Amino acid sequence: MSRNSSSASCCNELNGNVYVSTFNITHQLKVLNGTQVVATIPVSSAGQVGVNPVTGYVYLTDSNNGTQPGSLTVLSGTDVIGEIPVGTNPQAIATDPLRGYVYVANYSDGTVTVITGTSVLTTATVSAAPYAISVESTTGFAFVTDEISTTVYVLQGPELVGTVTSEDGTHSIASNPSTGITYIANEYSNSVSMLTRVWSNHVYLPLVVRN
Repeated sequence: MSRNSSSASCCNELNGNVYVSTFNITHQLKVLNGTQVVATIPVSSAGQVGVNPVTGYVYLTDSNNGTQPGSLTVLSGTDVIGEIPVGTNPQAIATDPLRGYVYVANYSDGTVTVITGTSVLTTATVSAAPYAISVESTTGFAFVTDEISTTVYVLQGPELVGTVTSEDGTHSIASNPSTGITYIANEYSNSVSMLTRVWSNHVYLPLVVRN
């Protein structure tokens, strides 16, 4: 990725604002609405972005070069209102607006930081390499993949409530709020796992690989 390319983005569906963190000479968080840039905010990092559309809070990860504990910058509107300590090398972020939880996967220390508002609620130890997170909005289950194993960890708020065995290299993950199905891409086994809202029920589908 070049130093001038976009790093991550997230959308607030209630007001249509899109937040894009960018690598420039100085790190920035750009706010777009429609085709217009409506704000450019200097920030200390250019990591992953999460938005809680209920509170309007925007969360931006700072990995601190992945060697020391990272942090989360919190913005309200276009104002920085605080920083929250998280684990080492925060890799992914997901929000549960209905219940107010924010989940941060800390790749290098095997933890997930659970936040409410601007405060850390708990830090849960989950795995060797938590890579991605998705929240199923109806139940509030947060699914956390582990890039170097077959395990998917399931949290509900501050509680680790269970695990699901997937296939090798659980990687990217996304939930469909209409159907309640969560899809997990298994990088090393060339398959996709599907979890229902009753997350112990899952099946595997092969991916079609084209050269």
